[in-house]
Amino acid sequence: MKTLIFIAVLYLTLALFLSACGGLREARQHYNAGVELKEQGRLEEAIAEYTKAIRLNPEFINAYNDRGTAYLYLGQLERATQDYDEFIRLDSKYAWADCYQCVAYRNPSQIEGAIQDYNTAIHLAPQLDRAYVIRGIAYGQLGQLERAIQDYDEAIRLDSEHAWAYYRRGVVYYQKGEKAKAVSDLAKCIELSNNSELVALAQEMLDELRQ
Repeated sequence: MKTLIFIAVLYLTLALFLSACGGLREARQHYNAGVELKEQGRLEEAIAEYTKAIRLNPEFINAYNDRGTAYLYLGQLERATQDYDEFIRLDSKYAWADCYQCVAYRNPSQIEGAIQDYNTAIHLAPQLDRAYVIRGIAYGQLGQLERAIQDYDEAIRLDSEHAWAYYRRGVVYYQKGEKAKAVSDLAKCIELSNNSELVALAQEMLDELRQ
């Protein structure tokens, strides 16, 4: 009897796993379709595909980021802001596994294309601090650390309490070996943030720097 129960549980677990994998693959397909549609200027259709991807995988960071940009192109600033906020929330959850999660699964040429998207987003909404943060992450992925810092500086100028911008800038200073600046930014992030995951990430790096 116990053997039968074990086998049944095993089959159920396997079925759930395969179902989840299938959902992730389908989400990726919808996301890729959205990217192609956005490149063709078919923004509303692209948004529909991104939305399908998000329904299948609610933690699909790139889909939130790209849908937010599409909303911004359409002048729907509130919806764009909501998607950028969700991107930042999820990025903090996964940041230490991959410090540049917003450009995960992209090669350098795709990152450069994404930067062009962020350039347009900033042109359309120069006061949208989130767009500077996201572009800064993309610059960081390309190793353009000074440009990344400039974007984080601008995000902080627009919102002096932008904890995520302080964290990201602190990470870049850490990469550059500028310990004092990194410590200052990470401490400021911890002071400002009410996101426990982000605080934990900043504290971990801060502890390492202070050793």
